[in-house]
Amino acid sequence: RSPRWRKHHLHGRVGSLVMRLTQITPPTGDAITLEEVKDYLQIDHDEQDALLTSLIGAVSSYLDGPAGILGRAILSQVWRLELASWPDRVALPVEAVSSVSVSWLDADGDESTLSPSSYQLVTAPGAQPVIEWERDLTLPQLGVQMYPVRVEITAGAADAASVEAGLKTAMIMLAAHWFEHRSVVVPQASTEIPLAISALLSRYRRHL
Repeated sequence: RSPRWRKHHLHGRVGSLVMRLTQITPPTGDAITLEEVKDYLQIDHDEQDALLTSLIGAVSSYLDGPAGILGRAILSQVWRLELASWPDRVALPVEAVSSVSVSWLDADGDESTLSPSSYQLVTAPGAQPVIEWERDLTLPQLGVQMYPVRVEITAGAADAASVEAGLKTAMIMLAAHWFEHRSVVVPQASTEIPLAISALLSRYRRHL
């Protein structure tokens, strides 16, 4: 497995709440294939396959997830958001969200799952996905752990075929660009992305 899929943690705040975000299940592959990039570059041999495969992985790492420049999940992955207390509503730091579950730790450190009927996932184009509690809901008493509230988030397209065509095209073009400029470009740090690719990516960037 490529190092880019190692488990990692992001710490910060959701509003005024202290939070921790951890990737639980990484994507099982990449949104674009070696064959697609080779077709774009018109390469009909396998001498550069290893390099192209590494660049495809670099594109995924550069763009994908809350820490990627798009700020969104590309392929299906699971994240755990941990909060220090119950918020009025939960603003989710990952999109596009397909499902969520909410659990909490009690005074004994035991974990219980909140009934899905207690909340609803609210999503809309251009808006941050949020969990809103049902009216008059009394939230359970929490334990004294640092992060007793846990929200498990599944986000991203179900498979590569479900990724939007424009985003796949931009990823293929970016991998090809880094291949063609590999002597001067460091993918993880480069800001030298052609305007056409930047324009395509901007449609999928999270602006929240």
